[in-house]
Amino acid sequence: MKKKILTGLLFPAMALLASCEFEHPEPTIYPDPVFGQSGLTKFGTNSIYEDYTTEVSVTRASGLSQEVTLDLSVDATLLEEYNELYSTTYTLLEDEYYTFPATVTLPAKVKEVLVPVTFRPGALVRAIGLEKANLKMLPIRISGTSVVTEESGALGSVLLTPVVSEPKINVIVPQIEPELSFIPSIPLTQDLVIAAKANFTTLDVAKIAYKPVMDKVAEYNAANGTDYDPLPANTFTIREDTFDPETLEVKSTITFDCAKIGGTGTYLLPVELTQTGPQYNIDNPGPVYIIIRLTELKIKADDGGKLVTTVTGKGTLKVSINAPMTGEQPVNLTYDASKVETYNKANGTSYKALDASKITVTATTVSAGSISCDVAYEFNILDLPYDADKYLVPLTIDPSVLVAGTIVEEPSTVYVEVNKSLAGNYFLEPWVSAFKGTQDKTSQMNSLIFLCSEQGKNPSTGQKYYFNYNNGWADGIIYFDISDEPMPGHENCVKLINFQDRDPACDPISANASYLNLVTGDIVIDFIIESYWAPDPTEEGQIKGELRCVKLSR
Repeated sequence: MKKKILTGLLFPAMALLASCEFEHPEPTIYPDPVFGQSGLTKFGTNSIYEDYTTEVSVTRASGLSQEVTLDLSVDATLLEEYNELYSTTYTLLEDEYYTFPATVTLPAKVKEVLVPVTFRPGALVRAIGLEKANLKMLPIRISGTSVVTEESGALGSVLLTPVVSEPKINVIVPQIEPELSFIPSIPLTQDLVIAAKANFTTLDVAKIAYKPVMDKVAEYNAANGTDYDPLPANTFTIREDTFDPETLEVKSTITFDCAKIGGTGTYLLPVELTQTGPQYNIDNPGPVYIIIRLTELKIKADDGGKLVTTVTGKGTLKVSINAPMTGEQPVNLTYDASKVETYNKANGTSYKALDASKITVTATTVSAGSISCDVAYEFNILDLPYDADKYLVPLTIDPSVLVAGTIVEEPSTVYVEVNKSLAGNYFLEPWVSAFKGTQDKTSQMNSLIFLCSEQGKNPSTGQKYYFNYNNGWADGIIYFDISDEPMPGHENCVKLINFQDRDPACDPISANASYLNLVTGDIVIDFIIESYWAPDPTEEGQIKGELRCVKLSR
């Protein structure tokens, strides 16, 4: 087949184009208003609400220079089309159960407005019931505009369907029964808060209240093999509930004044949430059982018998009493080195005992009205080598300082393991370097320091530690050691030495001013590693390579 080239027509046309100038008209940009969320849009509400307002977004992306007024109307054909397409059975919401504005205006330069649509769920449920109310639909369409707009299509409509719930209050029953202890000789009251959760914002707390259900005591005893006595009615007061409409949380406070009972014994108070009318649905999975113990004053170490670890030689241990007191309870912990050997024999360990002169425990008190305190300890481990022998410091509650009659619960000894190790996770922050590198890669530093022997690393030059200097590269590691050489200009600090990139060594370390503070345990990593990719120096004093400088602290 031969091709025909219309040169006779083409060249005259090109000549005509070359000899004329055209004015191109500016394109007309029309507003494009649509609903922010089109199609089926469900919203939650509650049958207890007489009025409930939801907001529908109308947006546009173009034509912002013009003000646009939109007509809004109900279009029943949208409902019919939806039912046919999805085989649903929605029915049209009658006009007495909703209101919305007939028009809405998007002022010039405004991209979005919110259209309030008010429903009347209370009247709707009373008229047709909850099940039918949840099959109602309000189909709204943009039916007219004050100026020419782009065609909105399906985005110009929204199908609003309410999801109506009944008003419900869910009682939160603790998995473990709350307990309070009282000392007959200490006339203090104690409060206990019980929580519940509503699914609506208009709860009237005057219509609900916790009530004692003392017939449940026998039922509880039979089910749990206990022999608790019913708590006397004159030893507790149930206060009016409080309600937070933002969190929907109901809080009920019961004040107990049980020391007046005297003697010792265990009592039970079962309570249930009730209401004065049928307005709310209360989900009561069972009574809330509150155990009240009248007992002697006791004190315990919260971590008694346990092993806790310190890497810095500093820390606190919590000590608790079983009931608040009107005055202070003095507390102290004492050190007994002989317990180290006992612990080792019992657990197959080989801890060493720390010299008593290196141990400081700060005596404190449990404040009046409180039930616990933190006892601070500090061990002088400055002269202990890093990652060498481990030491054990058994600290025991000192009974000699306690209020007369206080019983010490066993085990009363906490075993503090002194593990002076450089390895571990640190808080990392950028630091001021002693050098100028041609490229700063500080942001790539990792906050972990590893002990080579624990990670299967065995560098040929024998370094003890390593860190990752490139978070995105697992092999980007620097081996190093701690030296005995003081770091000039930094008190109580020693140099970190023998920096080596990988093994065998790859990129040389151009400069290193890293050091360890022996008192605080803080580490400054400050070095430059040569890199093929690093640019050449451009100013005096620069060293070719990647700079990394951070401070690591615990």
